[in-house]
Amino acid sequence: DDGINYILDAGETSNLLLNLKNSGGFEGDQLFVNLSCNDEYVTLNTTEFDLGTLQPNETGSAEFEISASSDAPSGHEVHLNYVINGNLNYSVSGDFSIYLIQVPVDLTEDFAIFPPSGWSTEGGTNWIGSESDDAGGTPPEAIFSSNPNVTATQRLISKPINTLGSTELELTFTQIILNLNDDYTIGIQTSSDGEHWHQAVTIPSQMFAAATVDYSISSSDVGSQNFRFAFVFDGYSGNISEWALDDVHLVSVLSPPHGFLIGNIALNGGNGNMLDVTVSAGTNSTFPDESGHYVLYLVPGTYNVDFSLAGYITCTVENITISENLEVITQDVSLEQTDVSNIPQNLTVTEDENSVILSWEIPGFVPSLRTAKN
Repeated sequence: DDGINYILDAGETSNLLLNLKNSGGFEGDQLFVNLSCNDEYVTLNTTEFDLGTLQPNETGSAEFEISASSDAPSGHEVHLNYVINGNLNYSVSGDFSIYLIQVPVDLTEDFAIFPPSGWSTEGGTNWIGSESDDAGGTPPEAIFSSNPNVTATQRLISKPINTLGSTELELTFTQIILNLNDDYTIGIQTSSDGEHWHQAVTIPSQMFAAATVDYSISSSDVGSQNFRFAFVFDGYSGNISEWALDDVHLVSVLSPPHGFLIGNIALNGGNGNMLDVTVSAGTNSTFPDESGHYVLYLVPGTYNVDFSLAGYITCTVENITISENLEVITQDVSLEQTDVSNIPQNLTVTEDENSVILSWEIPGFVPSLRTAKN
């Protein structure tokens, strides 16, 4: 079961086919192929295959069963070694690599208990469980209630989910919105650490009859081993009668052919937060972990990659090429702290009646780079 994507993902067991060709001028007889691997994340369930006989220019396939552990990191390279032995003391050996890509995601929640195991609420007490079916599912369900009347940002937060290898998730749920005044904001936010939240979906602040809705989640947090999503109400709770939710289902979407840009980031000087560094290439972006390690998924192509953080000089690495599926490119960078010796950039001059207005950007200042795609 390789998820029908012909890629060994974390937590999967699949058949590995080693295609071989007799490029010599003599028959290969009594051929046995032995496969070995010394990797903490991979287990070979079969290690020997009887290939039989290969005539000159004939091809054949040796089949082995292989399993990847559920905690295998995305983009992990697995080295395998093979030895082919045959009649008349024939022997040849070699090695090759495969990559572990995508952890299957399949989360279902019906709010049989509230909050569900591993879930939490923050910002107030308006998120509650209810023995009702207002959202169109079956009781019970989750409700954001108007009581008590407070102004706050309140979240109903999912448990951590391993989304390694994913670039997009599909979220479906049933909901009803009973609106009193549209002066509030609701939607879905995501996080990779439970502290920094990024808007993934904004839901209109208006009456909405009970129905099932479907959203694509492709924020920069997708791909994290500790991905979380949250249903968020922001504003005065007295402006809504209720927002009810039920039958939440989050699944992974098959990733398109892509490669990986990986590396480590260092901050030279200053007290910048490594988690706020943005790595971007075209419309793709990601953030490093606390140690500065990052993984950016890119479809084959050539990219100029920006590494940016407020208070530091943006580093741009040009013409990074992903030429084939599963290719891994390593790029380490250091960001230098901005100081008074750095020349202001993007200077503009605007005339306003009897005044002249000069505007410029401090090197390293990059506004609003944490906005996620809807």
